[in-house]
Amino acid sequence: MKKLTSVGIKPMPTTNQKRKGDTSASFIKTLKLLLLSTLIITGCQKQEVNQQQNLTSEKGKASVSGTPGFYTIATYNLRRIPGDGSEGVPQREWSFRRPLVKDMILKYDFDIFGVQEPMGVQIDNLVTDLPGYERKGWSDHNDHAYQHQDIFVKKSKFTIKNSGKFWMYPGGPTSHTHTSASDWKPWDSEYHACVCTWVKLQDKTTGREFFVFNAHYDPTGTQAKEQSAILTLNKIKEIAKGLPSILMGDLNSNQYQNSAAPYHYLNNSLLLDETWNLTTNRTPTSRQTGNWWNINPPGDSQIDHIFVSKEAHNDWQVISRKVLWDHYDGVNGYNDVLPSDHFPVVAEMQMIKPTTPVANGTYRIMAKHSGKAVIVSGASTANDAQVVQWDYTSANPKNDEWVLTKIDTSGYYRITNVNSNLDLNVKGQSTSNLGPMVQWPYASDLIYNDEWSIISLGSGYYRIVSRHSGLSLNVPASSLSNGTQLIQYTYEGTANSQFQLIAVP
Repeated sequence: MKKLTSVGIKPMPTTNQKRKGDTSASFIKTLKLLLLSTLIITGCQKQEVNQQQNLTSEKGKASVSGTPGFYTIATYNLRRIPGDGSEGVPQREWSFRRPLVKDMILKYDFDIFGVQEPMGVQIDNLVTDLPGYERKGWSDHNDHAYQHQDIFVKKSKFTIKNSGKFWMYPGGPTSHTHTSASDWKPWDSEYHACVCTWVKLQDKTTGREFFVFNAHYDPTGTQAKEQSAILTLNKIKEIAKGLPSILMGDLNSNQYQNSAAPYHYLNNSLLLDETWNLTTNRTPTSRQTGNWWNINPPGDSQIDHIFVSKEAHNDWQVISRKVLWDHYDGVNGYNDVLPSDHFPVVAEMQMIKPTTPVANGTYRIMAKHSGKAVIVSGASTANDAQVVQWDYTSANPKNDEWVLTKIDTSGYYRITNVNSNLDLNVKGQSTSNLGPMVQWPYASDLIYNDEWSIISLGSGYYRIVSRHSGLSLNVPASSLSNGTQLIQYTYEGTANSQFQLIAVP
């Protein structure tokens, strides 16, 4: 027998599938086909042993991955090799699971996927089995042999612009940390510090750029997991610098743990949202991702996650969120075979381009709550001069008028002062609330603290959002005083972070 087809794959039943006791003709016909397939598979068992690498089912027909700007993203803990054979269950050995892992990836047509735990030899197998993907990643020990946290991306769809790594270790070093007994277990870790791999990608069709981070947190250390989440947030801010981002991985923390757990640190941050919360199209309704080699595990604990950068960045629309409970029958004579002791988590999503609601031109920028104009203090033409609110005047110098210029097709704007020809800028590249506004020469770099998205609120008012931080332009404490320096702050719907744009003839 040449290969196992998708007849041997049994995804978790959904509510609209036929249940036991349904005697419709189509259902009986399906049962007969399944029985016949099982008999054929059993009869071809000896041939199957040598043909496992040909096991490939059809691609998932619901995938969005063929549409420009739409992506199928997955995170998958593959289970490292040691120990599986010694458990006395042969179908848990990598030689059994390898073709099933390949099949899952191709069946659901992942555009990008992160893996956790595979040893170097498993990574080599994936590279061989999946020639359409490019890989970036490192092992926890910074060699090739030990367990990896790697990222795979479709060669046809993405260009890898940059890549790197850091360890879940105080300070998040980018070099190997396992140099002594004391640093093998940072904080209260059960075992060594795990590496986080990242890549900067460019979509070959749309030209948009974004970052993907793939992490694995310690399984038991409460402090280690908490500190890993804090470190991860800081590193994403440092590395991505405001570009759209995705964080995936096995975080060993579910949605029910306390506020000090990684899930809550990440999901309640100013930076990230878990994709489960961003769509109503969820399959199955249970979030269970660890299966303990059980095809129908009890519980609703999600420890494998996909986070995306928040709404304030206008980055992502999540279309669907799935946990793939597929298992396989007839593999070398075994039924109920699982590719791993984790189920893969999949999010289908679209990268949203910020809208450009106003035309290029010269504008007054007026704070809604105070009616005052955004100006450069003292009509200064110097770098680092404060941007403040003040009463508008039409007299020269024009330090209270600004030129809005769309930046190519990115959906972002430059905001340039007419008097000084310098740009609105978040001082010191701050990503924190209260970061002050100054003017500075525009830099066409990857920091983006001088680029802005403008979001219409209706009735002629707008939010002005830093591309770098995702925070909104704001008059602190709703001040009504002339000379109050503007800041960036989390948008809360208040009038002191809403602005009217009035075109200047």
